[in-house]
Amino acid sequence: MRGVVVLAPMLLFACGPVGDLPADGHGASATGAPCTLAAECEGGLCITAIRAGGVATGWADGSCSRACPQGTCPEGESCAELSDGNWCVPACSDPGMRGSCRVGYVCNTEIGGCLPDCREGWPCGAAYACDAATGECKPASGRPAPVGAPCTEDAQCASGTCIAAIEDGKPTGFAGGACVAQCGPTGCPQGGTCVALPGGPLCLSGCETSANCRPGYVCPAPDHACIPDCNGGFDCGPNRRCEAATGNCVAAVGPGNGAIGAACKDAADCASEFCLAPMGGGGGMGGGGPGGTGTGGFCSALCGTGSCPAGTACVGQGLQRHCMPSCGAGGACPTGLVCDPLPKACVPDCRAGWPCPGMATCSPDGTCAPSRRPPPR
Repeated sequence: MRGVVVLAPMLLFACGPVGDLPADGHGASATGAPCTLAAECEGGLCITAIRAGGVATGWADGSCSRACPQGTCPEGESCAELSDGNWCVPACSDPGMRGSCRVGYVCNTEIGGCLPDCREGWPCGAAYACDAATGECKPASGRPAPVGAPCTEDAQCASGTCIAAIEDGKPTGFAGGACVAQCGPTGCPQGGTCVALPGGPLCLSGCETSANCRPGYVCPAPDHACIPDCNGGFDCGPNRRCEAATGNCVAAVGPGNGAIGAACKDAADCASEFCLAPMGGGGGMGGGGPGGTGTGGFCSALCGTGSCPAGTACVGQGLQRHCMPSCGAGGACPTGLVCDPLPKACVPDCRAGWPCPGMATCSPDGTCAPSRRPPPR
């Protein structure tokens, strides 16, 4: 699988406040350890048990933490988005149970991280309700779930799309089901990463390591998205195999050597394992992702709103964005590509039959330009 880093999984609800946050310090206590002062914590942040005025926060005995404004935490930690900010909490692998979390905390299903037990006073906020059986804050009835959340039907997801664990009587490999979204021209919903899957690109929950993912999911680099563990029945697709040691889908014969912009017939020709090819029928462009094939395509990679390798640029191609080579001196581009001056990137030459997306038309220089409507009379 290939993708781009966006964000690590986060708990997308406004739970109770984190409490008073003293000035940064540099102690020795790890994230999740009890604390009363920031100076006790290696992350320089203590979420206190009692805030100003003697009000209990629900964080039993306080908890060492660190900020994760971009949604990423060190290995062994998960990022939780709360009403007062984004904070790292200890990762756990037994959602809905106290298990590896210390007393007063439970393993939250959505982020795989230890959060306060709501049965002991942690407020869930208006949109969530406390599950008396587990101590988790869970979406209240009718609250749509974010990308990556477990699900059994489309109506449960904010995106309107759920890949259930069982569909048409057959297992999908998505343990517990997962809310997903279509990759759009501006990337994915917050917390999502666009990934090329055998059935086409989809937004899955982002991650830094597999510890950030729900049980049954892995975080292969450089996808940085929680993808079903293929040991659990996920279909890797043609030209791919399941690597039992990691649960990752890998190229059956190893990736090709084609750099971004090189000609390709299928994903196996490309080091990125993604071959961008023209779509048949109504036009537009499609990706020969893992196991996918194309005709007269170019090696590329999905980029959403993220970064691309040096010497390449993230370019909008219809409903998706792809990494393409940057224009060289004098607008030089590899054979079959032309220099689009706006993104300063080499794009497929529409004069050779590549379709222009939407209402765009093919310009004399081989780039696609927005159609000009005649002025009103």
